[in-house]
Amino acid sequence: MIDGMTALQQIEILKPQTIILNAQASGMSALEVIDRLRQDPIMSRTKVLVLTNGDLTNDNSWVQMGGVASLKMPFNRPEDLLKTIEDLSEKYS
Repeated sequence: MIDGMTALQQIEILKPQTIILNAQASGMSALEVIDRLRQDPIMSRTKVLVLTNGDLTNDNSWVQMGGVASLKMPFNRPEDLLKTIEDLSEKYS
């Protein structure tokens, strides 16, 4: 598991199209990481999947971030993760 600041550094180096964030990661919150990504013109279109403990799955703050989806952990089937990533990629292509 990577803390938020380390994740941002790695994202800036790797420039992935999609990232998966744990909402309960240590250090910087997932919302802070997403906000920083959205401020960077190069990374602003990065799609983000936030893994939550369930309490935040329907929180409007994720929806308002654009290019963001959430998935409740633990998910029962790996297919759920793959389907959510696929839906996110199609919706925000």
